[in-house]
Amino acid sequence: MPAADLGIRPRLFYGWIVVATAFLVLFMAYGTQYAFGVFLAALGEEFGWSRASLSGVFSLYAFVYSIFALGAGRLTDRWGPRAVISVGGALLGIGLMLMSRVTALWQPYLLYGTVAALGMSTAYVPCNATVAKWFTRRRGIAIGLASAGGSLGTFALPPVAHLLVSHLGWRGAYVVFGAAVLVALNGL
Repeated sequence: MPAADLGIRPRLFYGWIVVATAFLVLFMAYGTQYAFGVFLAALGEEFGWSRASLSGVFSLYAFVYSIFALGAGRLTDRWGPRAVISVGGALLGIGLMLMSRVTALWQPYLLYGTVAALGMSTAYVPCNATVAKWFTRRRGIAIGLASAGGSLGTFALPPVAHLLVSHLGWRGAYVVFGAAVLVALNGL
């Protein structure tokens, strides 16, 4: 007799938990990445740095992230997604938190353009590779739902960053973002 006929609710397939976790990881990683524009304005205002020099920080970030994402799959195969995402989450979170301490233009290039970017490079590939392993049926929808976390984070977190910068200043906002990344990407 099927479980539904006995009044027993079937357990939730664990693959959907994996999808939800990947969604959250990508939400935080991509959301914090694309909140940089909010911080760019605040950094430029406080230090008098040009938009061009600060845009170089994000350009370096995108380059480093892209190059090191190539190896994220190999690291995931070797050490597993949890370890790779945890180490990357630590780098991303620490890089963001240390951004709250910058006083010279070279520091965002190091902390955001390199350290945070290395952390970000470990998010997308391990999440989607792991989701794909859990599904044969509905694989496309599962990967699509997980990936939507990145898009939703990109939409949702820049306004949150603006609100935090307005109330806590850009330094406090970076601490909050870094701590949130540390909790979200290492607490899973």
